Amino acid sequence: MKTLTVLILFLNLNLIAQTAKVPDPLAAVNNLLKTLDKDQLQKINQAMDMDERRTWYYIPISRCGLMLKEMNEAQRAAAMDLLKATLSEQGSQKAIAIMQLEIILKELEKSPPENE
Repeated sequence: MKTLTVLILFLNLNLIAQTAKVPDPLAAVNNLLKTLDKDQLQKINQAMDMDERRTWYYIPISRCGLMLKEMNEAQRAAAMDLLKATLSEQGSQKAIAIMQLEIILKELEKSPPENE
């Protein structure tokens, strides 16, 4: 069952990645913000001078912000449009590939839920 769930998530991210591109970054930001509720807006709105911004290494720790898994399908699509609008095509493809590999890695490692 977990393997089927991982496959569905992998395919879902792939389909989201192939949706229409949003060429204007400002429009993409506004589209994403319009889809969020009050609590999600609080999570996504972070100060530019916060220490979390400088945490560029990857280790599985709790982080500030709004996670994709906390978004509904429309919100995730808007977030992916923002990704595509702010990165080159190659950059957005790499970012999406990394997200897809994380799903596979999590299944292979059988990570406990608190590390999601």
